[in-house]
This record gives sequence, structure tokens and C-alpha cells, in this order.
Amino acid sequence: MINDLKVPNVPICKYVDDTSIAETVPKRALSNAQAAVTSVENWSRENRMKLHPGKCKELIVDFSKNKHVFDPITVDGACI
Repeated sequence: MINDLKVPNVPICKYVDDTSIAETVPKRALSNAQAAVTSVENWSRENRMKLHPGKCKELIVDFSKNKHVFDPITVDGACI
């Protein structure tokens, strides 16, 4: 059902009805995660599929001493 879901410039893993988006953010760079999520939201709306923000998770892996601070990601208006 989600074979045609594409997110520009972002690695994406799909399995049945689950989708994972990955991003590597270099030092002093901004994250594009919200743009990727917005792309998935638009695709979902166009294909009449409902996203469940309560099931959405964000995982940040940061090995630097000075931790990055990213803006919160929202799915259908709800922060995850």
C-alpha cells in the first residue's frame, strides 16, 4: 500500500504499514526532519491514509559532547 511513498533526499525504510525516516545532521547544520514528515503527511492525505501521531517516535543519537538542540517534530499538529 505504501510502495509509491517517496520522501525526497531522505533515506526511508518501509515495511507493510510502518515507515522509518533517517537523517544524518552534520555539526552546526539544521535538521530537515520536519520537511520529510510534512512530505509523508501530504502523501498520506492524498492517499486517504491516516497517520497516528501517538505511535510516531523520534530517536536522536548524538555522540558529541555539546548536544544538538533540534526543533520539535510535529505529525498532524501533534508534537512527537
